[in-house]
Amino acid sequence: MNGGRRIDSELAAFKQDDEKNWARILSVAKKHFDLWAHKQLEPLCSPFKLSYVHFIANVNINGSTNSEVAQQALIAKQAMGKTIKELEERNLIVLEKSADDGRCNMIKMSESGKELMLGAYKECHDLTTEYKQLVGEERFETAVEVLLEIISYHEAMAKKD
Repeated sequence: MNGGRRIDSELAAFKQDDEKNWARILSVAKKHFDLWAHKQLEPLCSPFKLSYVHFIANVNINGSTNSEVAQQALIAKQAMGKTIKELEERNLIVLEKSADDGRCNMIKMSESGKELMLGAYKECHDLTTEYKQLVGEERFETAVEVLLEIISYHEAMAKKD
């Protein structure tokens, strides 16, 4: 029973700092961003799934391969099939045989996909403007720089594995 009290005590010490818990902050921020994005982007593409934008945002204007999208979106290639099918059925992407390698398809945004992404970028720009008004441009830029540095750190760690 003594071990249980020790665990409770250690857990309580960590829970005391929940307000500044990095993992919790990221999780809550992502949840709020996802809710905002769904509300803002639903009118552009109904019914809407956040996975659509996450996928399409990683397609280059001139097209990308499955491998390129998977790598940039941090999605396993095997997990993309359903999303690709849904996006193609919704006319947000088109698949074309690669001119360089006939064994693979190029994923390209359709006009509807481009309109969705343009709308998404505009909405995000407006939200970024609100954030800068909220915290100040310098603090916002610092936050972005810190997050980019943390992402680079994790990408370097992933390459080592």
